[in-house]
Amino acid sequence: MKIIRQTDTSLEIRYLPTDKWIEACAIMIWGFLGVLEYMIELDAFLMAVCVLFLLWSSYIFLFSSKIRHCLADQTTQAFYIRDRNLVRTETLQKYFFSEISNLEIREEKTRHGWEYFAYLNLKSGEKIDLAQESMRDLETSLRPLAKLINCPYNLVPQETSFLN
Repeated sequence: MKIIRQTDTSLEIRYLPTDKWIEACAIMIWGFLGVLEYMIELDAFLMAVCVLFLLWSSYIFLFSSKIRHCLADQTTQAFYIRDRNLVRTETLQKYFFSEISNLEIREEKTRHGWEYFAYLNLKSGEKIDLAQESMRDLETSLRPLAKLINCPYNLVPQETSFLN
């Protein structure tokens, strides 16, 4: 998440899912090279598998990877979330500051190492996923956002268990 615009009464941040885009491009290239290779060898089954990989990665790249714009505006006391993908399908959500409980970063250990997820928690119990990025990037955008909204901001470490 990067701060795009910041004034005394508003803050706009944007999240670009570049990691998903890189993975999708790598799969597309692999699928395309596979299609070329198996077209030369005339192996229809393996070529069909590569075409499916190509289509699947195209779907990920164009439709499922959402670009997220968040705008906190003190004049309207509202927090707006606009999601769109690369083919311009948009959704818009609006939450009033009075509905927001807190902002949090959760850390999780995955096979790729530590990953950090930013959430907007509402008083109703709903948890809205904002982004998945490095801790430094999330902190630089969420601290000013929490200050503007006037809500708590915290880091929730991964729960450790002696039974694991």
